[in-house]
Amino acid sequence: LIYEHITASIAPGECPASLETEGRAMLESALDDFKLAPHVRLITCIHPERPIALDNVEVVRESDPDQRLRVAATQSDLALVVAPENEGILAQICQTVTSHGARLIGPRLDIVRQFSDKLLTARSLGELAIQVTPLPELPPAKEMVIKPRDGAGALHTTHGPVELASEMVTAIRRDGYSGALIAQPYLKAGPVWIAPCVWQRIVSMPAAGGSWNWLLYDGPDWPVPDELECRAHLLAQRFLALTPELTGYVGLDMILAGSDARD
Repeated sequence: LIYEHITASIAPGECPASLETEGRAMLESALDDFKLAPHVRLITCIHPERPIALDNVEVVRESDPDQRLRVAATQSDLALVVAPENEGILAQICQTVTSHGARLIGPRLDIVRQFSDKLLTARSLGELAIQVTPLPELPPAKEMVIKPRDGAGALHTTHGPVELASEMVTAIRRDGYSGALIAQPYLKAGPVWIAPCVWQRIVSMPAAGGSWNWLLYDGPDWPVPDELECRAHLLAQRFLALTPELTGYVGLDMILAGSDARD
C-alpha cells in the first residue's frame, strides 16, 4: 500500500493547489520506484472526486475515507504512509493501517506518536520545552518561541520577548490554532536540515543549510561549510544513539549555534 494523504483523503480544491501538486508528485514518485521491484503488487487510495489514472496499480475509491483506507490496508502486507504529523493525522492513519494487518515501512506507530509531539520529543532528548496552555513559568531566556505542541514545520509559530508571551499566544489563537502550545528559548543561529536514512543502523546523511526569515524556511543554501556539515553529522549521530528503535527515513531540523557545545 502506497498512501499519500492529500490524493487519498482530500477533495480537489479543499487545500492549496501547491499541496495538491506536491501530494500527487510524491504518490507517483513512490509508485514508480516500487514498480521497479519484482513480484510487488501495488495498491493505493484515491479520493473518488480525483480523476487520477494509474497504470499497473490497484486503486481503492470507496466513498468513505476511513473505509477506503481499511479496504486497502486489509489487502496489503506492507504500507508506506505519507501524511502530515499535525492534529494526529499521521498517527491515526498508521493506527488504522497496522490494525488491519499491514506492516509499516518506516518507524513504528509508537515512534510516530512520540515524534509527532514536540514536547515528548524534547523531553526524550533532554531539552527544555514547557507547555504553555495555560501559560506557566517561562524559559530562562530574553526571547522565546511559542509553537504548536504537535506537528512539524513553522505553522502557527511565533517568537518575541518573554514579556510579550501572552500576546503571542493570543496571536496564535487569532490565527485559528486552538491546540496545545509549547515554549522554548529562541536561538539566533544557523539552521541545518539533514536527512538520515536509517535502516538496520546504516546511516547516510547528506546535509543542507538554510536561512530563516521570521520562522519561515527559505530553502537550502548550498554548499554547507565542511565544519558545519561535520557538526550536523555528529548531532544527528547523537540523536540516533538516543533512538535505537528508529528505522526508515527521518528528516532532522537542527540549530547550529556559535559553538558546537551549544548545538
